[in-house]
Amino acid sequence: MTNPMHSFHFVDYIIFGITLVVSLGIGIYYAISGGKQRTTSEYLVGNRRMAVLPVAISLMATFESSIMMLGTPAEVYVYGFQWFIGNFGWFCANMLAIKLVVPLIHPLKITSAFEVSMRMFRRTVFCNDIGSQVPNLHILS
Repeated sequence: MTNPMHSFHFVDYIIFGITLVVSLGIGIYYAISGGKQRTTSEYLVGNRRMAVLPVAISLMATFESSIMMLGTPAEVYVYGFQWFIGNFGWFCANMLAIKLVVPLIHPLKITSAFEVSMRMFRRTVFCNDIGSQVPNLHILS
């Protein structure tokens, strides 16, 4: 039976509640336990000691969203073969990044784009903050 009002039913509220409780429970557990993460490097990049599988699963979960799952068939229907050509370009760009950029950046032990700008330009924090906001100027115009 379809719902003409498109509102939650009792089961929907239960599933939504369970999702929130599990997510909240994970956050509270790691907040209380303190974890072993003492530095930003440990927090952001797992102290560079993570195995391939957790990193791959994390990247997959990042790219696979429900909007993508719902929107991709519609995009393929509307744009046809152009969608495949676009993904081929995306694939080639990622391969270039993996082969060219990652070998340059990884040995530097950088954890954020902010560190890259600090190392490249050797500017003060104020200059980097201003520089990072320059692309947003188009909103003001």
